[in-house]
Amino acid sequence: MIAGLGSGKFDVVMNDITPTPQRAKQYNYSEPYIQSHYVLIMKDNANFTSIKDVKGKKVAAGTGTDNEKIAKKFGAKTVPAADFASGLDLVRQGRVQAEVNSKEAWSIYAKKHDTKA
Repeated sequence: MIAGLGSGKFDVVMNDITPTPQRAKQYNYSEPYIQSHYVLIMKDNANFTSIKDVKGKKVAAGTGTDNEKIAKKFGAKTVPAADFASGLDLVRQGRVQAEVNSKEAWSIYAKKHDTKA
C-alpha cells in the first residue's frame, strides 16, 4: 500500500502502515485510530507454542507492516503476503509455517470461513 501511496495511485491509505522515521519524511500520519493485537495463524499440526517458536521458520506477513516487524523480531524468515487471504493460502499450501496478522482480522475471517487446514 505504501508503494501505491508513493506512486499517486492512492491519496490515502488506512490499514496496517507502520510509521517509521524514513516514512515520516515523505508522509503525514493521523493519530492512531485502532490498537491491534497479533496472532500466529498456523495449521493444527504445527509445533508452535509461542511466537518465539518462529525463529528460523518461514512466516507470511505483509511487507513493511507491524506484522512483518513482529515476525522478524522473533527471528522468522518472512515471506511477503499481499493481503490477509494470500497469507492464509501460503499457510494452507505449506509454503510457510505460519502467518502473523491481527487478532481482529482473524476473528472476523474465522466467523465467515472454514479455518481448518
